[in-house]
Amino acid sequence: MIYKKIYLKNFYKNLKHNAVLEIFVPHIKFYPSKVDPVRPCMLVIPGGAYLYPSEREGDPVVINFLNKKFVSACLYYTCKKDIKKERLYPTPQLETLAAIDYLRKHSNELCIDPNCISLVGFSAGGHLAGSIGYLYKTLAKNLNLKPKEVKPNALILSYPVISFKEKSGTRLNLIDDDKKYFEKLSINLNIAKDYPPTFIWTTKNDKVVPYENSVLMNKALTKSKVKHEFVLFPNGPHGLSTVDCNNVAKESDLVEFSDVRTWIDKSTIFVKKIFQK
Repeated sequence: MIYKKIYLKNFYKNLKHNAVLEIFVPHIKFYPSKVDPVRPCMLVIPGGAYLYPSEREGDPVVINFLNKKFVSACLYYTCKKDIKKERLYPTPQLETLAAIDYLRKHSNELCIDPNCISLVGFSAGGHLAGSIGYLYKTLAKNLNLKPKEVKPNALILSYPVISFKEKSGTRLNLIDDDKKYFEKLSINLNIAKDYPPTFIWTTKNDKVVPYENSVLMNKALTKSKVKHEFVLFPNGPHGLSTVDCNNVAKESDLVEFSDVRTWIDKSTIFVKKIFQK
C-alpha cells in the first residue's frame, strides 16, 4: 500500500489553516512488469459537529473502502476548536475543494480515475460533503480554481445534517448562528439538476440528527431529478459509522445493527453503477 500525508496549505496558498489529507492507495504491483490499475477514489469526511473530527468516522471507513479496492483518503479539515475567534465557514468547504483538486491533479501517481472521486461524509461531515455539491461553483475561485476541477463525481451522505433551519451545534459551530447563512447552507434548498449523484442513509431513531434531514434531501433530489438512493434503517443510534468500530463494542450491538452495516455494500454498488456509465 502507498501512503501519503499531505498538508494542503503547502499546495494551496489561499488556505488560512493547515488541513491534513491522508491518502491510501491499494498497491498490487508485485512485479516490475505489472501496472497498478486505476481505481475510483473515496474521500472520507468525518463528522463531529464542525467542532472536532470524529475518529470513528475516519480510519474505520477508510479501511472498509480499501478492502473494496478503492483508493481511500481522509480529510482532517479545520474545525471550530482550532479557530475559536473567527467564523469557521467557508474554511472547511475550501479545504475540501483543495483535497478534491489535489487528488485529481495527482491522479496518475495515485492510480485514481480523476472522473470517479466520491465524497463520503458523516453527520456534520455529511453536511460538508453535501454543501460541496453546489458550493463548488462559487467557492472554486477562492482557490484560483475552475468549478470543473473541484466538482465531486458522487456523494455518500451518512446520517447527514441537511437543514440549517433548525438550531444545532453543527450550525452554531460553522456559522456562529448567523441568519444570513441559514438558507445558503440548507442543502435541500440548493439542489439543481446538475447536483452530483447521491447515496443517503440514516436510521429512523437517530436522536442527534433527526432522520427528517435525510427525508428533506431525498425530496429535493427527487424534485430536481438527480440520480440518488435513500436507505432508511429502522434502528440504530447516531454515529454508527461502520458499526464495528470503537463506539459499538458489544457483540449484541453488532448483531442488532448488522443491517446498518450494509450501507457500505449498498453505497459501493451505487457509485460503481454511476461510474460504469
